[in-house]
Amino acid sequence: MLTHIVLFDVDTPDNAEEVVRRLTEMAPKIDVVESLEVGRDVIGSDRSWQIGLIVKLADRDALDTYATHPEHVAVLEFIRAVVTRSAAVDFIS
Repeated sequence: MLTHIVLFDVDTPDNAEEVVRRLTEMAPKIDVVESLEVGRDVIGSDRSWQIGLIVKLADRDALDTYATHPEHVAVLEFIRAVVTRSAAVDFIS
């Protein structure tokens, strides 16, 4: 199993809600996604990010398929337009 984690900050609270909505709706449309969890931060500390995303995929090939899937590409275009910073990590789990 491969775990893909992304943390985001975005420009407005409304766009944070929209990012969460689009990612949630995207998940069932991409068959290589084993599971997807996404949500907004509830702590609000200096170390916090506004949005956290965890995607579970079978392997690196599945990650590559996910990354280039048209549904993901469409969501990513929106995210890139509203994100102010992000970080990602991928690891075998």
